[in-house]
Amino acid sequence: MITFRAFTLIALSLTLTSVSLNQYSVHPAIERVCSERKTSGHRSVNIAWTLCAQNNRKNPKSFLVSDKKSEKVEKKQEVRIRDFDTCQTGLEKFMGCQSNPDIKPCKDNSFPIVRQIIRTQDSKVLSSLSMCPEDPKIELPKDSEIVEVIKISNEQFRTFPLKPSKVNSDPSNFSLRNGFTHFWAATRTQNFNVNIASAKVAIRAIPVQWIWNYGDGTNRRFDFPGEAVPNHTLHDETSTSHVYEETGKFKVVVTTLYRGEFSVDGGPWERIPGQASVPSDPVVMDVWRTKKELIATD
Repeated sequence: MITFRAFTLIALSLTLTSVSLNQYSVHPAIERVCSERKTSGHRSVNIAWTLCAQNNRKNPKSFLVSDKKSEKVEKKQEVRIRDFDTCQTGLEKFMGCQSNPDIKPCKDNSFPIVRQIIRTQDSKVLSSLSMCPEDPKIELPKDSEIVEVIKISNEQFRTFPLKPSKVNSDPSNFSLRNGFTHFWAATRTQNFNVNIASAKVAIRAIPVQWIWNYGDGTNRRFDFPGEAVPNHTLHDETSTSHVYEETGKFKVVVTTLYRGEFSVDGGPWERIPGQASVPSDPVVMDVWRTKKELIATD
């Protein structure tokens, strides 16, 4: 007399020898004696585990391969994005944003960043290119996905409500032709707090450059904002003064470049590549001229 266990093994043997390697069918005898089937979560092949009842107990040694054809699931390659600066604003004496003629400013006067796509498996650089804010977004390689890490990109940094610098002048909103009009910008570091993936992220925007447009076709770039000069006159030249050679009304705008840093859950500060360019509201300068006349008196 064939026992229950022997009957099960014989049926399993007949099933596995009667089909191809890529596709299996379940023997009817096994279906009758097995009461429970559970499909595993294997990625590349669907396996039906059959727990057969024997004396009201489950026998974990009995299993069958399902009649579903095995499917190969291609795993997408994991990549990460790495950004870094072509040069560092505020450190021109050491890293030379302006000293390198090959580095051209972007349309908003910020400097481009280098964006790389790196395969996480072996740290291989899949692509690398220079990017400005006006450039289209970089495309990921086919069949790849980004590994999510908490990082603040330059695009995200630019979305924060950064306040522009305020234009100050001496004389205030007024000057004379060929006089030294003194300008300076009032600005400060700005701080923000956001929550990303249940983490508290602190962000700070640090002003590093000021690009002046004096409204008469002249532009100048400084790595300092200037400051008020007590007792200044139009005869006194300063490091941030400007001379208007014509009379008229001129709109003055100062664009501030901010670099960013972020900290996750109170950890160390990390640099955000690139800068955010924030123009000020225009200030109208009214430039007059002087005229000498001899006046005769009796």
